[in-house]
Amino acid sequence: MTSAFRQTGIAAVGDVPWGTHLCLFYESSEDLVDTLVQYFKAGLEGNEFCLCMVAQHVTQQNVTQTLGEAVPDIGRYFANRAIEIVRPEDLYFNRDAFDPDHTTRYLHEKLGHALTAGFSGMRINGDEAWLERKYWPDFAEYERALDGLVEGSRMLVMCAYPLEKSRPGQILDVAQAHEYIVAKRGEDWQLLETAALKQTKQELKALSAELERRVAARTSQLQETNEQLRREITQRKRVEEELVEEERRYRSLFAISHDLVLFLDAEGNILDINPCGAQITGYTLEQLRSMNVLRDLIVPADHAAIFEVIKRVQEGHVQQYEVRWKAKDGRVVYFEGVTVPRVSADGNFVSTFCSLRDITKRKHFERALSESEERFAKAFRASPVINTIIRLADHRFIDVNDAFVRVFGYERSEAIGRTARELNLWADPAECPTLIDMPKNERTEQGDEVRGHTRAGETLELVVFTERIELGGEQCVLVSAYDQTARKHAEQALQAASEQLKALSRRLVDIQEAERRQLARELHDRAGQNLTVLGINLGIVRTRFASRGDSELVSRLEDCIALVESTADAIVNVLSELRPPMLDELGLLSALEWYAREFSERTGIEVSVVGDDQMRRVPPQAEIALFRIAQEALNNVAKHSRAREVDIELTSNGECELSVSDDGVGLHPNPQRNGRPSTTFGVVTMRERALSIGGRFEIRARPGGGTSVVVRIPLG
Repeated sequence: MTSAFRQTGIAAVGDVPWGTHLCLFYESSEDLVDTLVQYFKAGLEGNEFCLCMVAQHVTQQNVTQTLGEAVPDIGRYFANRAIEIVRPEDLYFNRDAFDPDHTTRYLHEKLGHALTAGFSGMRINGDEAWLERKYWPDFAEYERALDGLVEGSRMLVMCAYPLEKSRPGQILDVAQAHEYIVAKRGEDWQLLETAALKQTKQELKALSAELERRVAARTSQLQETNEQLRREITQRKRVEEELVEEERRYRSLFAISHDLVLFLDAEGNILDINPCGAQITGYTLEQLRSMNVLRDLIVPADHAAIFEVIKRVQEGHVQQYEVRWKAKDGRVVYFEGVTVPRVSADGNFVSTFCSLRDITKRKHFERALSESEERFAKAFRASPVINTIIRLADHRFIDVNDAFVRVFGYERSEAIGRTARELNLWADPAECPTLIDMPKNERTEQGDEVRGHTRAGETLELVVFTERIELGGEQCVLVSAYDQTARKHAEQALQAASEQLKALSRRLVDIQEAERRQLARELHDRAGQNLTVLGINLGIVRTRFASRGDSELVSRLEDCIALVESTADAIVNVLSELRPPMLDELGLLSALEWYAREFSERTGIEVSVVGDDQMRRVPPQAEIALFRIAQEALNNVAKHSRAREVDIELTSNGECELSVSDDGVGLHPNPQRNGRPSTTFGVVTMRERALSIGGRFEIRARPGGGTSVVVRIPLG
């Protein structure tokens, strides 16, 4: 059961937990009505179902009118069945006879309906001005039983007694059956404590004193621990200062070296390395000092040779060699190295001293000279892209690659020495000179889309790039063409598939909502009603066994009732998520206000809803789609935004617009990729729901931080 405190609205009482049984002694009907208004106003604002029982001297109209002055939108609460006003004969009498069991069943049934409807609990008032002397013995027993019934439940009960009709003996009986007694003395309401309440306060005072004693003892222990830590920190700082000074002297010996200098242990772990190592490899010095050269740096192909070097060095020999390292960015760095052993005073091996000179540029230059021609030829011929070299002077082909032969169908010998016009390669001959006649421009940055002809007469869709080059002192043009014929066809097929997918997505959304409605109906009609009846029956059984004094069985029955109520709460939450009933009954704005309250209570994020109550309702399919979009947007806020406040606005001005804005961290730093919106599942779902009702979906960053989700649908 929940132990959350609820506002009573009565200043003398303040906040009380669920399961509280109050007693109010009043002098006049005006005092009673004023108190009831504050009591039920707090209940309505706390999402509680309110049941007000008034006697003959207080009219329903009087309570309703006074309550309406304190709660401006009281009409909406009555329409939502959040409050009911009944007479004593409805609550206490069955077939004109006072029947406490009837009252118990009545209250249990009302509580069950309230919880199923999504209320937090039930707030009750009973005006006992109707009570006649002949009913008093049975009613006093009922009050004591009611105190046990209310305890541990989601109910607040306030019993009101007129002082002028209450005899001293009755007042004493009433006081024993209630936890709090409120009475008016002069102009002020005062709280009279029961013996149990006083005892509880004394116990709390004793516990508070014990807690203060333990805190003082723990504080003393912490002070001693802090003093010891302070001494240890002072000593550690002194040692660190000495180490820093030693490190500074050590670094000055090799920090200015242009060669990479390092020390290794027998396994190849780096003991120390100079700043040149960080400059060459791209790693920080801290990262390098945690590495092993064999495992982390040296290219695997050189491991065998370096193992031999380490072996010879440990035997006392100086070694000269070449080795390759992997830099942090993936580059291979070539070194020319000298390694010598470091030994202790007794001649034992201590570590290895290595001096490495970077010869990468020299190696690359040597290799570039020998590989340049071979690399160009291989790249040109083997490229899957159509490559041709055209002499600028006469526009004739100097060379064509294998892709040209494969795509256009001409052999190299047939193409070389001829022009594109002569081979009829272009569907529009006027395009041909623009590709190669480039006396001023060095390079085409963006490709030209042209249509070409194969030898067999087939039409090709091509993207052509040109670049000015020089070969053997002669000006030429390198023409590269990408065959996008298959891609064009694939895009057309993809567009058709995309439209089909959108239609399927909209159909799936409709099916999903239909299944949710069916599931919600089944849960409400079967599980919800069964749980309500089960809870009422268990409550009746618990009351019977409580009167017999069987505390163990009563405890087990209370556990069962708690389990039934928690299950009912869970089913109510599931029903609300599956298909909020107020969406059909009261419309989108009321459903959004309800869900915003539920979301705020669950997450702690403040949500405000603004809208026009008089706005014309959109079709049911559009309402449920907009509601689901708002749900998904709030779920994204809870998961990702770290927001504190969310604003939901529902407006209409020629079209219905729903916006959900938060003050969180905003969109991902890269909300778009390749110019296309982000396609996370939640965003896709919201976009598809908007499209399914003919709407427009937008998600954007708010100035100053946060995110806004906006959906617009046409009206009419």
